[in-house]
Amino acid sequence: MRIVIASVVSSLFVLPLYLVILALSGELNNALLAPMLLAAWLVSAATIFFIALPLHFILKVYGKSYAALYVVPGFSLAAALTYVVEPFGQDGNYWLLWQCLAMGFLGASVAGVFWSIASNESAT
Repeated sequence: MRIVIASVVSSLFVLPLYLVILALSGELNNALLAPMLLAAWLVSAATIFFIALPLHFILKVYGKSYAALYVVPGFSLAAALTYVVEPFGQDGNYWLLWQCLAMGFLGASVAGVFWSIASNESAT
């Protein structure tokens, strides 16, 4: 049951963080806010299902549950995907770097929430 809760909570955790990033960038009043939030949640949920869960079960078999084993891949995957796909349009290298860092932060945050709930390590 803990894994289900971790999956749901961590995939939804991206929404308030994404709203903060949109507010800081001045895009909070965007007409496409609802579709952007839906897309952010869908990407987060798919990543949890296809990457975080298999990774968690593999790490559990080997008895590893360090936060870094979740957070580093969360950051790296989100940043790399942002760099390759350029989901915000084709911007200059400077803005693309900031987008990669912001999405990496989101990925690391979601991974950290997933780890803290799924591994039960935060209670110790």
